[in-house]
Amino acid sequence: MKTLHLIDSLRSGGAENLLKTIFEKEVSNSELFLFCLRKSATMIEILHPNIYISKSEKRYSLKTFFEIKKLIKEKNIEVLHCHLTKSKVIGLLLKIFFRSSLKIIFHEHGEIMVNENKNWNHLYRFILRFFQNKINCFLSTSDISSKHLIEKCKIPEEKIIYLPNVVNLEKFNRENLKIDVLWEKLRLRIPPYVFVIGFIGRLEKIKGCEYLIRSIPYLQMDYRMLVVGTGSLQDELENIVHSFHVEEQVLFLGYRSDIPNILALCDVVVVPSENESFPIITVESRAMGVPVVAANVQGLNEVLRDGQTSLLFEAKNPKDLAEKLNKLYFHEELQTYLSANGKLSVQKYDVASYVENLQKITDSL
Repeated sequence: MKTLHLIDSLRSGGAENLLKTIFEKEVSNSELFLFCLRKSATMIEILHPNIYISKSEKRYSLKTFFEIKKLIKEKNIEVLHCHLTKSKVIGLLLKIFFRSSLKIIFHEHGEIMVNENKNWNHLYRFILRFFQNKINCFLSTSDISSKHLIEKCKIPEEKIIYLPNVVNLEKFNRENLKIDVLWEKLRLRIPPYVFVIGFIGRLEKIKGCEYLIRSIPYLQMDYRMLVVGTGSLQDELENIVHSFHVEEQVLFLGYRSDIPNILALCDVVVVPSENESFPIITVESRAMGVPVVAANVQGLNEVLRDGQTSLLFEAKNPKDLAEKLNKLYFHEELQTYLSANGKLSVQKYDVASYVENLQKITDSL
């Protein structure tokens, strides 16, 4: 079935990188299309012939609606696969006012879990509940997302399909990289003997980078901290770093498209999120053999096993986070153990199986 994926933007994020993985795996699939609702300053590149980006740079634009409508008509699209909030609203409008025969898939990446006390999230839940009869199925990336759909939006359990995210395991394989790690560290002025701590994600409150930076006074090793990503909190986070007088130790690298190369530099990756649905970076890191230290919150503790594939710390607790990092640093055998277990634990997230399962779901609508 001809399927059009809709997404708000192609900034680097979990949903966007998932689409990149799917489309580049299916590069010869002529029945697969992607439409991005607006341009943004930084956009990931997806190597597939059927990628369309709206000419609008506005967050909301009627012009975008008509661009998608035209594409649906020209390509005879049968299924709309909607990612993130604005795409879901657009998808519903297209089905209601343009083509009622469209099959609709809502892919829940965790939007239902964030900003729970804000009015927009109440509106989002209302939309899901009120228009659920227009939606053919809901894809959930985690058990906690499924639970929210059932309890908060009253979505029938039989309409929810669990489909965890995946990564390209060939891409996130240290043996396949063409990077000189020592040279890259020297280029970034990272001494070869220091412990390299990585954070990769949006610099927004929900991602919890502040807790990692505030753990710095409790660290007991010589370290460098790589902060990869952009967001509204960057200035605030840089001010905290300045107040600790650790500007040389904490490197803000901004947006990077070469995440496997960044992971190759890291001794550990920290995921200090306040909540998550399915954090792809935990799979990417483990695939590269990099131990993960993560907040003990639903979504993260669903895919990570404390002491087996990762170390979990008390959420929003910088001191406990530092204790876990210190423990990992001073016990090299623990680093080796978590690295080996981590690589074994991600084999089930193979992209070929994911694409096959997604196609079966689409064909069943």
